[in-house]
Amino acid sequence: MAVKVIALGSIGTVIESSDMQRRAYNKAIAEAGFDWDWHPELYSELLEVPGGKRRVRDYAAEVGNEITEEQVEAIHSGKSRIYQEMLREEGIALRDGIAEVIQKAQENGIQLVWTAGTSLENLQAIVDATDDIFTFDTFVYYTHHGLLTNRKPHPETYHMVMEKLNLKPDEILAIEDTESSLLSPVNAGVRVVATPGALTSDQDFSQATEVARDGEIADLDWLKSLMEEPAPAPIA
Repeated sequence: MAVKVIALGSIGTVIESSDMQRRAYNKAIAEAGFDWDWHPELYSELLEVPGGKRRVRDYAAEVGNEITEEQVEAIHSGKSRIYQEMLREEGIALRDGIAEVIQKAQENGIQLVWTAGTSLENLQAIVDATDDIFTFDTFVYYTHHGLLTNRKPHPETYHMVMEKLNLKPDEILAIEDTESSLLSPVNAGVRVVATPGALTSDQDFSQATEVARDGEIADLDWLKSLMEEPAPAPIA
């Protein structure tokens, strides 16, 4: 089956911003009055759990701190605000191979979608931070938190893409960067290439069709060849 659409998944497939998000969390946590230090090794472990609010709740319970939903919301919203400020102030580069695969897909008539689950404000901050190299016009369709009822690993975002563009799972190749995120296309019956990030490389990517490292994602012929691999079985 020929690939008609390449889906760039969560924001970590596009930019390497895990450490920036970690720093933003630490600032938001301090603003909320907690003395936690989410150092890189700890944050790497926390990333195994999808959902920022859930991470905050779980960590508070783990260290024996009482936390209200109001404080959880304050940390989560504060992290988003600080993260967006950091993106705009510091700027950020696209991950290795992403610009190349976008260009090659466009040259070969393959459409691009962005199957993100974060807020639209975070997506806008990423677009702003990449100096117009990467824009919303890059995509024929994109998702964000405001459109979704379910977080990854639920397949909803991929179901939305298929419905919007009248596609079958066999016509999409997804790119995702974490174990929980890649289960979203897998659960939709979509082949997926895992591109582990700096803080997610130790996660389990065994359900991916293939794992790409060090810019390998730029090889469009290789990506197209993966459509010959068996597709995952969608969940009922």
